[in-house]
Amino acid sequence: KVLVLQPRRLAAKSIALRMSELLGEDVGERIGYQIRLERRTSARTQVEILTEGLLTRRILSEPELADVGLVIFDEFHERGIHADIGLALITEILNVLRPDLRVLVMSATLGDLAGHEFFADAARYNFSAKPFPLTVKYVPPEPRVPLWQQVASAIKTALHEHPGDLLAFLPGRYEIERCLESLASTTHLTGTIGQNIFPLYGELPYEQQRRAISATRSGERKVVLATTIAETSLTIDGVGIVVDSGYHKVSRSNSCDVASLRTERISRDSADQRAGRAARTGPGVCIRLWTQQEHFTLPVSREPEIMRIDIMQTLLVLAAWGVRDFGAFRWLTAPPARAIDEALQSLYQLGALASDGTLTHTGKLLVELGAHPRLGLICLMGSRTKLDRCAASLVALLEGHDESRTPFRHADLRPRFNSLLSSRTTADRLGALRDMWLDRISRIPRTDVIDYALSDDDTLAFFLATAFPTRIGRRRAEADGRYLLASGVGAVLAEGDPLRMAEFIVVAELQERSDSAVIRAACPLNPTLLDGPLKYLVETTTTQTFDPERGTLSASNCDRVGAVVLRERPQQTISAEARRDALLQFLATREGFQRLQFSSGFIALQLRCQWARTFDETTPDISPGQLRSTLGTWLGPVLPERCSLSSITPSLLDSALSSILTWNLLRALDKEAPATFTLPSGKTRSLEYDPAEGPALEATIQELFHLEDTPRVGSRKHPITLRLLSPARRPVQVTKDLKSFWKNGYPLVRKELRGRYPKHKWPEDPIRGV
Repeated sequence: KVLVLQPRRLAAKSIALRMSELLGEDVGERIGYQIRLERRTSARTQVEILTEGLLTRRILSEPELADVGLVIFDEFHERGIHADIGLALITEILNVLRPDLRVLVMSATLGDLAGHEFFADAARYNFSAKPFPLTVKYVPPEPRVPLWQQVASAIKTALHEHPGDLLAFLPGRYEIERCLESLASTTHLTGTIGQNIFPLYGELPYEQQRRAISATRSGERKVVLATTIAETSLTIDGVGIVVDSGYHKVSRSNSCDVASLRTERISRDSADQRAGRAARTGPGVCIRLWTQQEHFTLPVSREPEIMRIDIMQTLLVLAAWGVRDFGAFRWLTAPPARAIDEALQSLYQLGALASDGTLTHTGKLLVELGAHPRLGLICLMGSRTKLDRCAASLVALLEGHDESRTPFRHADLRPRFNSLLSSRTTADRLGALRDMWLDRISRIPRTDVIDYALSDDDTLAFFLATAFPTRIGRRRAEADGRYLLASGVGAVLAEGDPLRMAEFIVVAELQERSDSAVIRAACPLNPTLLDGPLKYLVETTTTQTFDPERGTLSASNCDRVGAVVLRERPQQTISAEARRDALLQFLATREGFQRLQFSSGFIALQLRCQWARTFDETTPDISPGQLRSTLGTWLGPVLPERCSLSSITPSLLDSALSSILTWNLLRALDKEAPATFTLPSGKTRSLEYDPAEGPALEATIQELFHLEDTPRVGSRKHPITLRLLSPARRPVQVTKDLKSFWKNGYPLVRKELRGRYPKHKWPEDPIRGV
């Protein structure tokens, strides 16, 4: 059998239909397909076309792929995460289990992958066909005009100036619907193409998608407004014009459990793919809504999906395959190390992985379910609580929305959840998804059954909090719509949203914004659930507050879910150890450290040490920063049992610091950075130390008579800076060269000061004193 992988459902199904048509057969005979919720194959099927995500499930259930001879990865340049992981696993099967298996990677361009080790031993085939003529025009957008209006205007002009059907690329469903509204209001346009304006995006029912890509009646023109779904794999009959907005929707996740759907510029290879749609069946024109200069600033190729999305499910699949060291796994493109660490941490928290990286029983069940681990956890909890339908409805709602990649229209999930829960139809995709998950949940072995007797609303909140505990939120202020989530992220509900009345919520979808995350889907959380079924999420911590003015400590026990505080209770008794720790924590702050009163002797010693450390690193570091960071080591042991700010005196600090400054260290310091200097008269004077400049001495000129040259200290003979004073102790000169002063400066000073201070000696020869 040949397996052909496609990135999108529409492409997989359309290709199977076309191949069967060429063979004159019905789909499901020699050509079959499998997509989510739908399979058309038989015992005769030789070529099976399937979406990329289904391959890994097949590999895990049948690692040897015994009935498969060739696996084809089509449109590989799209770099979806399922294609990347699928190719990595297929390569291992090829090398270890099935050397006879053949693998074919097909792509319009390999870009950076051309020299990748994955393809080092691969045979390469390049195919080219003479393309139809293609004209590319650059039409810069008008400033401050919405994107959909720019596209609508370009469509009207292009239909007037060029023949053929038109395919326009817009970022997503929202922009397509706005563009449809704009086009529908144009009388001239509707008169030209009638009702032949078709949307084309992923969550449309298949029949509507088929109408968009099928030819119209002879002579009628049509316009197709599409997302990236029409970028590759599909040929839309009759298209001779492409209008490209230059944007697409990109899903990203960050370290705070916030997934965002961003509108971003496309890459150059994507722009080339889009332009090529216009010249597949005849000459065409592509109108790009940007400048030619801007074109060369676009990224050369698409960013691999694995670099920007949550990889929890990927790591779970690889763990099921036997991978233990994800850093050493042979990735086609390795995800960021941070993403691996965060995904692994989440899997450990969910109980899916054991400490050695192997799958737990829960992890094995999650792999069998085939859902994202968080959604799979809802399924497992649904089985344990016998609330299968509730769990299946929620998973379908979240998963179906994730596939559609369009924002929820209203934040409150309850109406949609209750509607899907009570609906018996499977005609739409959500109903079909619900029934698929209902079937899978029913097959989970029922062990450890529990009965929480929850209402429908409480069930929704309970399941959401089970899967997304970091998205439990509490309102910051009355009815202002701002919430603090357990993850520490700030989030806001839109103005006027009724959910603002709820103090506690659980968020299903967040959209990232520069200042805070916007809550797009959530439901109220009854706080009593946190005293019952969700009690395991609550952690009790002790919070201490030190009052520096009163020197007192207060403490409270705090029940919290992550960053969300549920309640606080004053703690009546506080131990002496807690008081000491709180005092030390305060003193370790900038404000607290400034409250310590060190003796003048220690401050002088501190400056000597700081200077000595510039040339001798063995000198103890007693700088303010070091003392502040090590308070617990040198001050903690000497604090009295009932300590307070007032009990920390300069003498207590000196005593505490003696543990750092031993007698031997002080002796060594005295040699290199002595505290005093003995004058020729026998008197001693303190030396002042600057951490950069070293020692300095203040003395009157008379006190330095008989001293021939500048005194020096330490083994390095560092000169002392001399600050020479008059008999009235006013500054006269600063020098490090006393000999030069005696020779050149002193005669002038003597001449000036002798008359002013006649009672003091002013010898002509200061060195001899005569």
